[in-house]
Amino acid sequence: MMSPDSQKQWDYLIVGGGIVGLTVARELNKRHPDAQIAILENESGLGKHASGRNSGVLHSGIYYDSQTLKAKVCAKGARRMKVFAREYGINCQHSGKVIVASSSKNLTVIDKLLKNARENGIRAEFLDEYGVRQTEPYVGVYQQGIHCPDTAVIDSKTVVSKLLELLVNSSVKIFFHAPVSSVDTEARKVTMFRGNSLIAIYLTAPEPR
Repeated sequence: MMSPDSQKQWDYLIVGGGIVGLTVARELNKRHPDAQIAILENESGLGKHASGRNSGVLHSGIYYDSQTLKAKVCAKGARRMKVFAREYGINCQHSGKVIVASSSKNLTVIDKLLKNARENGIRAEFLDEYGVRQTEPYVGVYQQGIHCPDTAVIDSKTVVSKLLELLVNSSVKIFFHAPVSSVDTEARKVTMFRGNSLIAIYLTAPEPR
């Protein structure tokens, strides 16, 4: 079982090897190619939890109010993930999505979602009942719906595998069976388990500004 050497100092330590942790490591590596970067993953492999067990849907961001952080990153993140998929030949189905009202109570929700789409720069088309049935004939609908053409479904497990390959080829270290016990930001120290023992891993001191 490989573990990071307690005598070695790292420029960046990332806790967790899901898609978020892997993409953070990749971005840091691109910006700082000479930095020493390590990922500490609790499991024996990557994608054992949410990153490997989700639906793979790349949401358009239509559900989020324009003032929220989710609204700011969802649409942009989905577009960048599609570019990543095209670049590396990862299966990504651009199937779109239909959102429908199921009762009169939902009509105000349709209005709200269309407002979100306008404010967030998301492609969304209002559909009357006929338009919904033309787009998706098997859905139940009350009067109105929305077509979101940019919603897609990606193979998230392949995304994880490709990120792992890219990071390993860029000399980013990934340590498995490395559960983190504590993080001390002032001491720039991360404590993790190795078997039944605790080891401390240190980050390099930041350069003076």
